[in-house]
Amino acid sequence: IDVLRDGIVEAGDPTFSPDCKRIAYYGLDRDGKSDIYVVDLADPQGRSRRLTDDLYAERDLSWGDDGIVYSGDATESGKFNLFRIDPDDGTRIRLTDSPVDQRYPVAMPGEAALFSSEAGGKTDLWFLQNGRIKRLTDFSTAISHPGLAPNGIYGVAWYGARFRLMEVHTKDLLSADEQDAIPPSYASTLNAPLPFPDEPIPTAAPTYNAFDLSKNWRIEGGGAAVGGAGVGFAPVGQGGVLFADVLRDRTFLANFAIYGSFDFTDVLAFYVDRSKRLVYGVGAFNTFQQGRDIRFPGAENCRNVVTPTQANPNPSQPACQIFYLQKMFGVMGLASYPLSTFSRIEGTARVQGVSRSLLENGIIDQFGNLTNVSAPAANSIIGVEPETDISLDYGYDTTRYGPGGAIGGDSLLLEIGGGSYPQRGLDGLYTYVQTDAIHTLQIAGRSKITGRAALGFSEGNRFGRHFFLSSFDNLRGYRFNDTGLLGDAYYVTQAELAFPLDFLIRFAIFSGITGIVGLDFGGVAESTVAQRNFPSRPKLFATTQQLWNNRTMDYVLGVNLGLGPFELRVQFAHGVDIGGLIPERDDNGNSTWVPNISLHYAYF
Repeated sequence: IDVLRDGIVEAGDPTFSPDCKRIAYYGLDRDGKSDIYVVDLADPQGRSRRLTDDLYAERDLSWGDDGIVYSGDATESGKFNLFRIDPDDGTRIRLTDSPVDQRYPVAMPGEAALFSSEAGGKTDLWFLQNGRIKRLTDFSTAISHPGLAPNGIYGVAWYGARFRLMEVHTKDLLSADEQDAIPPSYASTLNAPLPFPDEPIPTAAPTYNAFDLSKNWRIEGGGAAVGGAGVGFAPVGQGGVLFADVLRDRTFLANFAIYGSFDFTDVLAFYVDRSKRLVYGVGAFNTFQQGRDIRFPGAENCRNVVTPTQANPNPSQPACQIFYLQKMFGVMGLASYPLSTFSRIEGTARVQGVSRSLLENGIIDQFGNLTNVSAPAANSIIGVEPETDISLDYGYDTTRYGPGGAIGGDSLLLEIGGGSYPQRGLDGLYTYVQTDAIHTLQIAGRSKITGRAALGFSEGNRFGRHFFLSSFDNLRGYRFNDTGLLGDAYYVTQAELAFPLDFLIRFAIFSGITGIVGLDFGGVAESTVAQRNFPSRPKLFATTQQLWNNRTMDYVLGVNLGLGPFELRVQFAHGVDIGGLIPERDDNGNSTWVPNISLHYAYF
């Protein structure tokens, strides 16, 4: 049956006539109208005959001895109710009158029908005959899509974050004494058929203007929080608002955050258009990050030790690293295209200005003490210059989500990027590569095992791409903002077991409590330091060796506290001595517990 030839772009819910000589289905035409079509299977062309032509939607077709029973929204409330239509002349009668959805009918002999309804506050199976409705099931998981089974009724239930086919035996259906007293307004049927509502199709429908801000845009969400910290005034706050058009094809986000000083400010204004298969976005931003320079003029003297003399008993040692604050401001754009249901490619581009300033107490020698640098070295860092950056990403994601977040599936992200500081010529070029893969295996319910592997590497200009890993997402044996997590190469592997603790303890303010047992392994390195430590080796091999020398392992115990769509993670990590680094030690030199507390969106 060539439905495209007949002007139909989507077809579904096929149902055979009782004699199997015809088939009916709903079709969506190019004007966006959903109607019923009938095909005579004896027709060698298989042409579709349109049975309805109106502004209402007809779905869930089932052909019985008395005609085609379907659900439609030609109702006062706009909810789907049950109708019957004559397949020959298109005469229709309305079977139910309810302000809740009644869907998925199965036509049965004697003008009866089996269907699902939300009349009881959730979806259950119901039975209609001779104008009377009888409730058949009362399941906490909800059940819909009924069908006749050898020993009762089939239905589809949502359980364990999946739709599952169930069979309800006849003996398990509700008896007359068990049926709830449903308010008449929710389960009433018709004493007499009502005339079918009909409206003429407009000959000149108004054109939708997505950029009419006064009519077609509204606030989708937002909020703000402000506060103070420290001695005197230290502003701390964050606020944002999200706008969208009524079709939610286009969104605009404005966000502002300040972290104790106006030097530490994040601002983002971004527009995204999803109206076509190709998604694109443009916006402006202002942000900041901490940087570290170990390739400044004079850094080659880092390993030289100045010997104390009688005239200078405490000489200043050569600097090995300089920490600086980098502010970035500019415009950016993105384009994303889906390759399949589960994969996409995405490109981003940024044109920005970069302003750098030295951090107080940020010049360190090889012994970890404060020192000084020459004016040329300092001037090579501070200042303002332009930067461009582009990246290409491939994403694959089959992750399934339950009420508390991911419960199964796989995800993979590959990113290749590069950029330039134009004023520096060829010396201003840099490139980077990142990849991140996660596998989640559901054990039962909310219990799951998650495995993750990630790595990244950058090459080029000393101010090019660096990675500052967050401790609570990667190596939890480090404290937050530990500079040991800053470098131009890294690798991380993680394994984590999550299991519900609600059966032991519950709090009214938490939507769920999950226990966590995890293991982290990985390392971060700076390729320049690696070349200093292994001068006889090529850069790649030296960096690989430094990554291995900087390896760290920790085990994690904690709980995740559900707060609706958010998750408060309270976790404690303890380092394991595997011959590499132990980030945190007590006064006796032994590894100690490190707290990591963070707030996450559960569905990222």
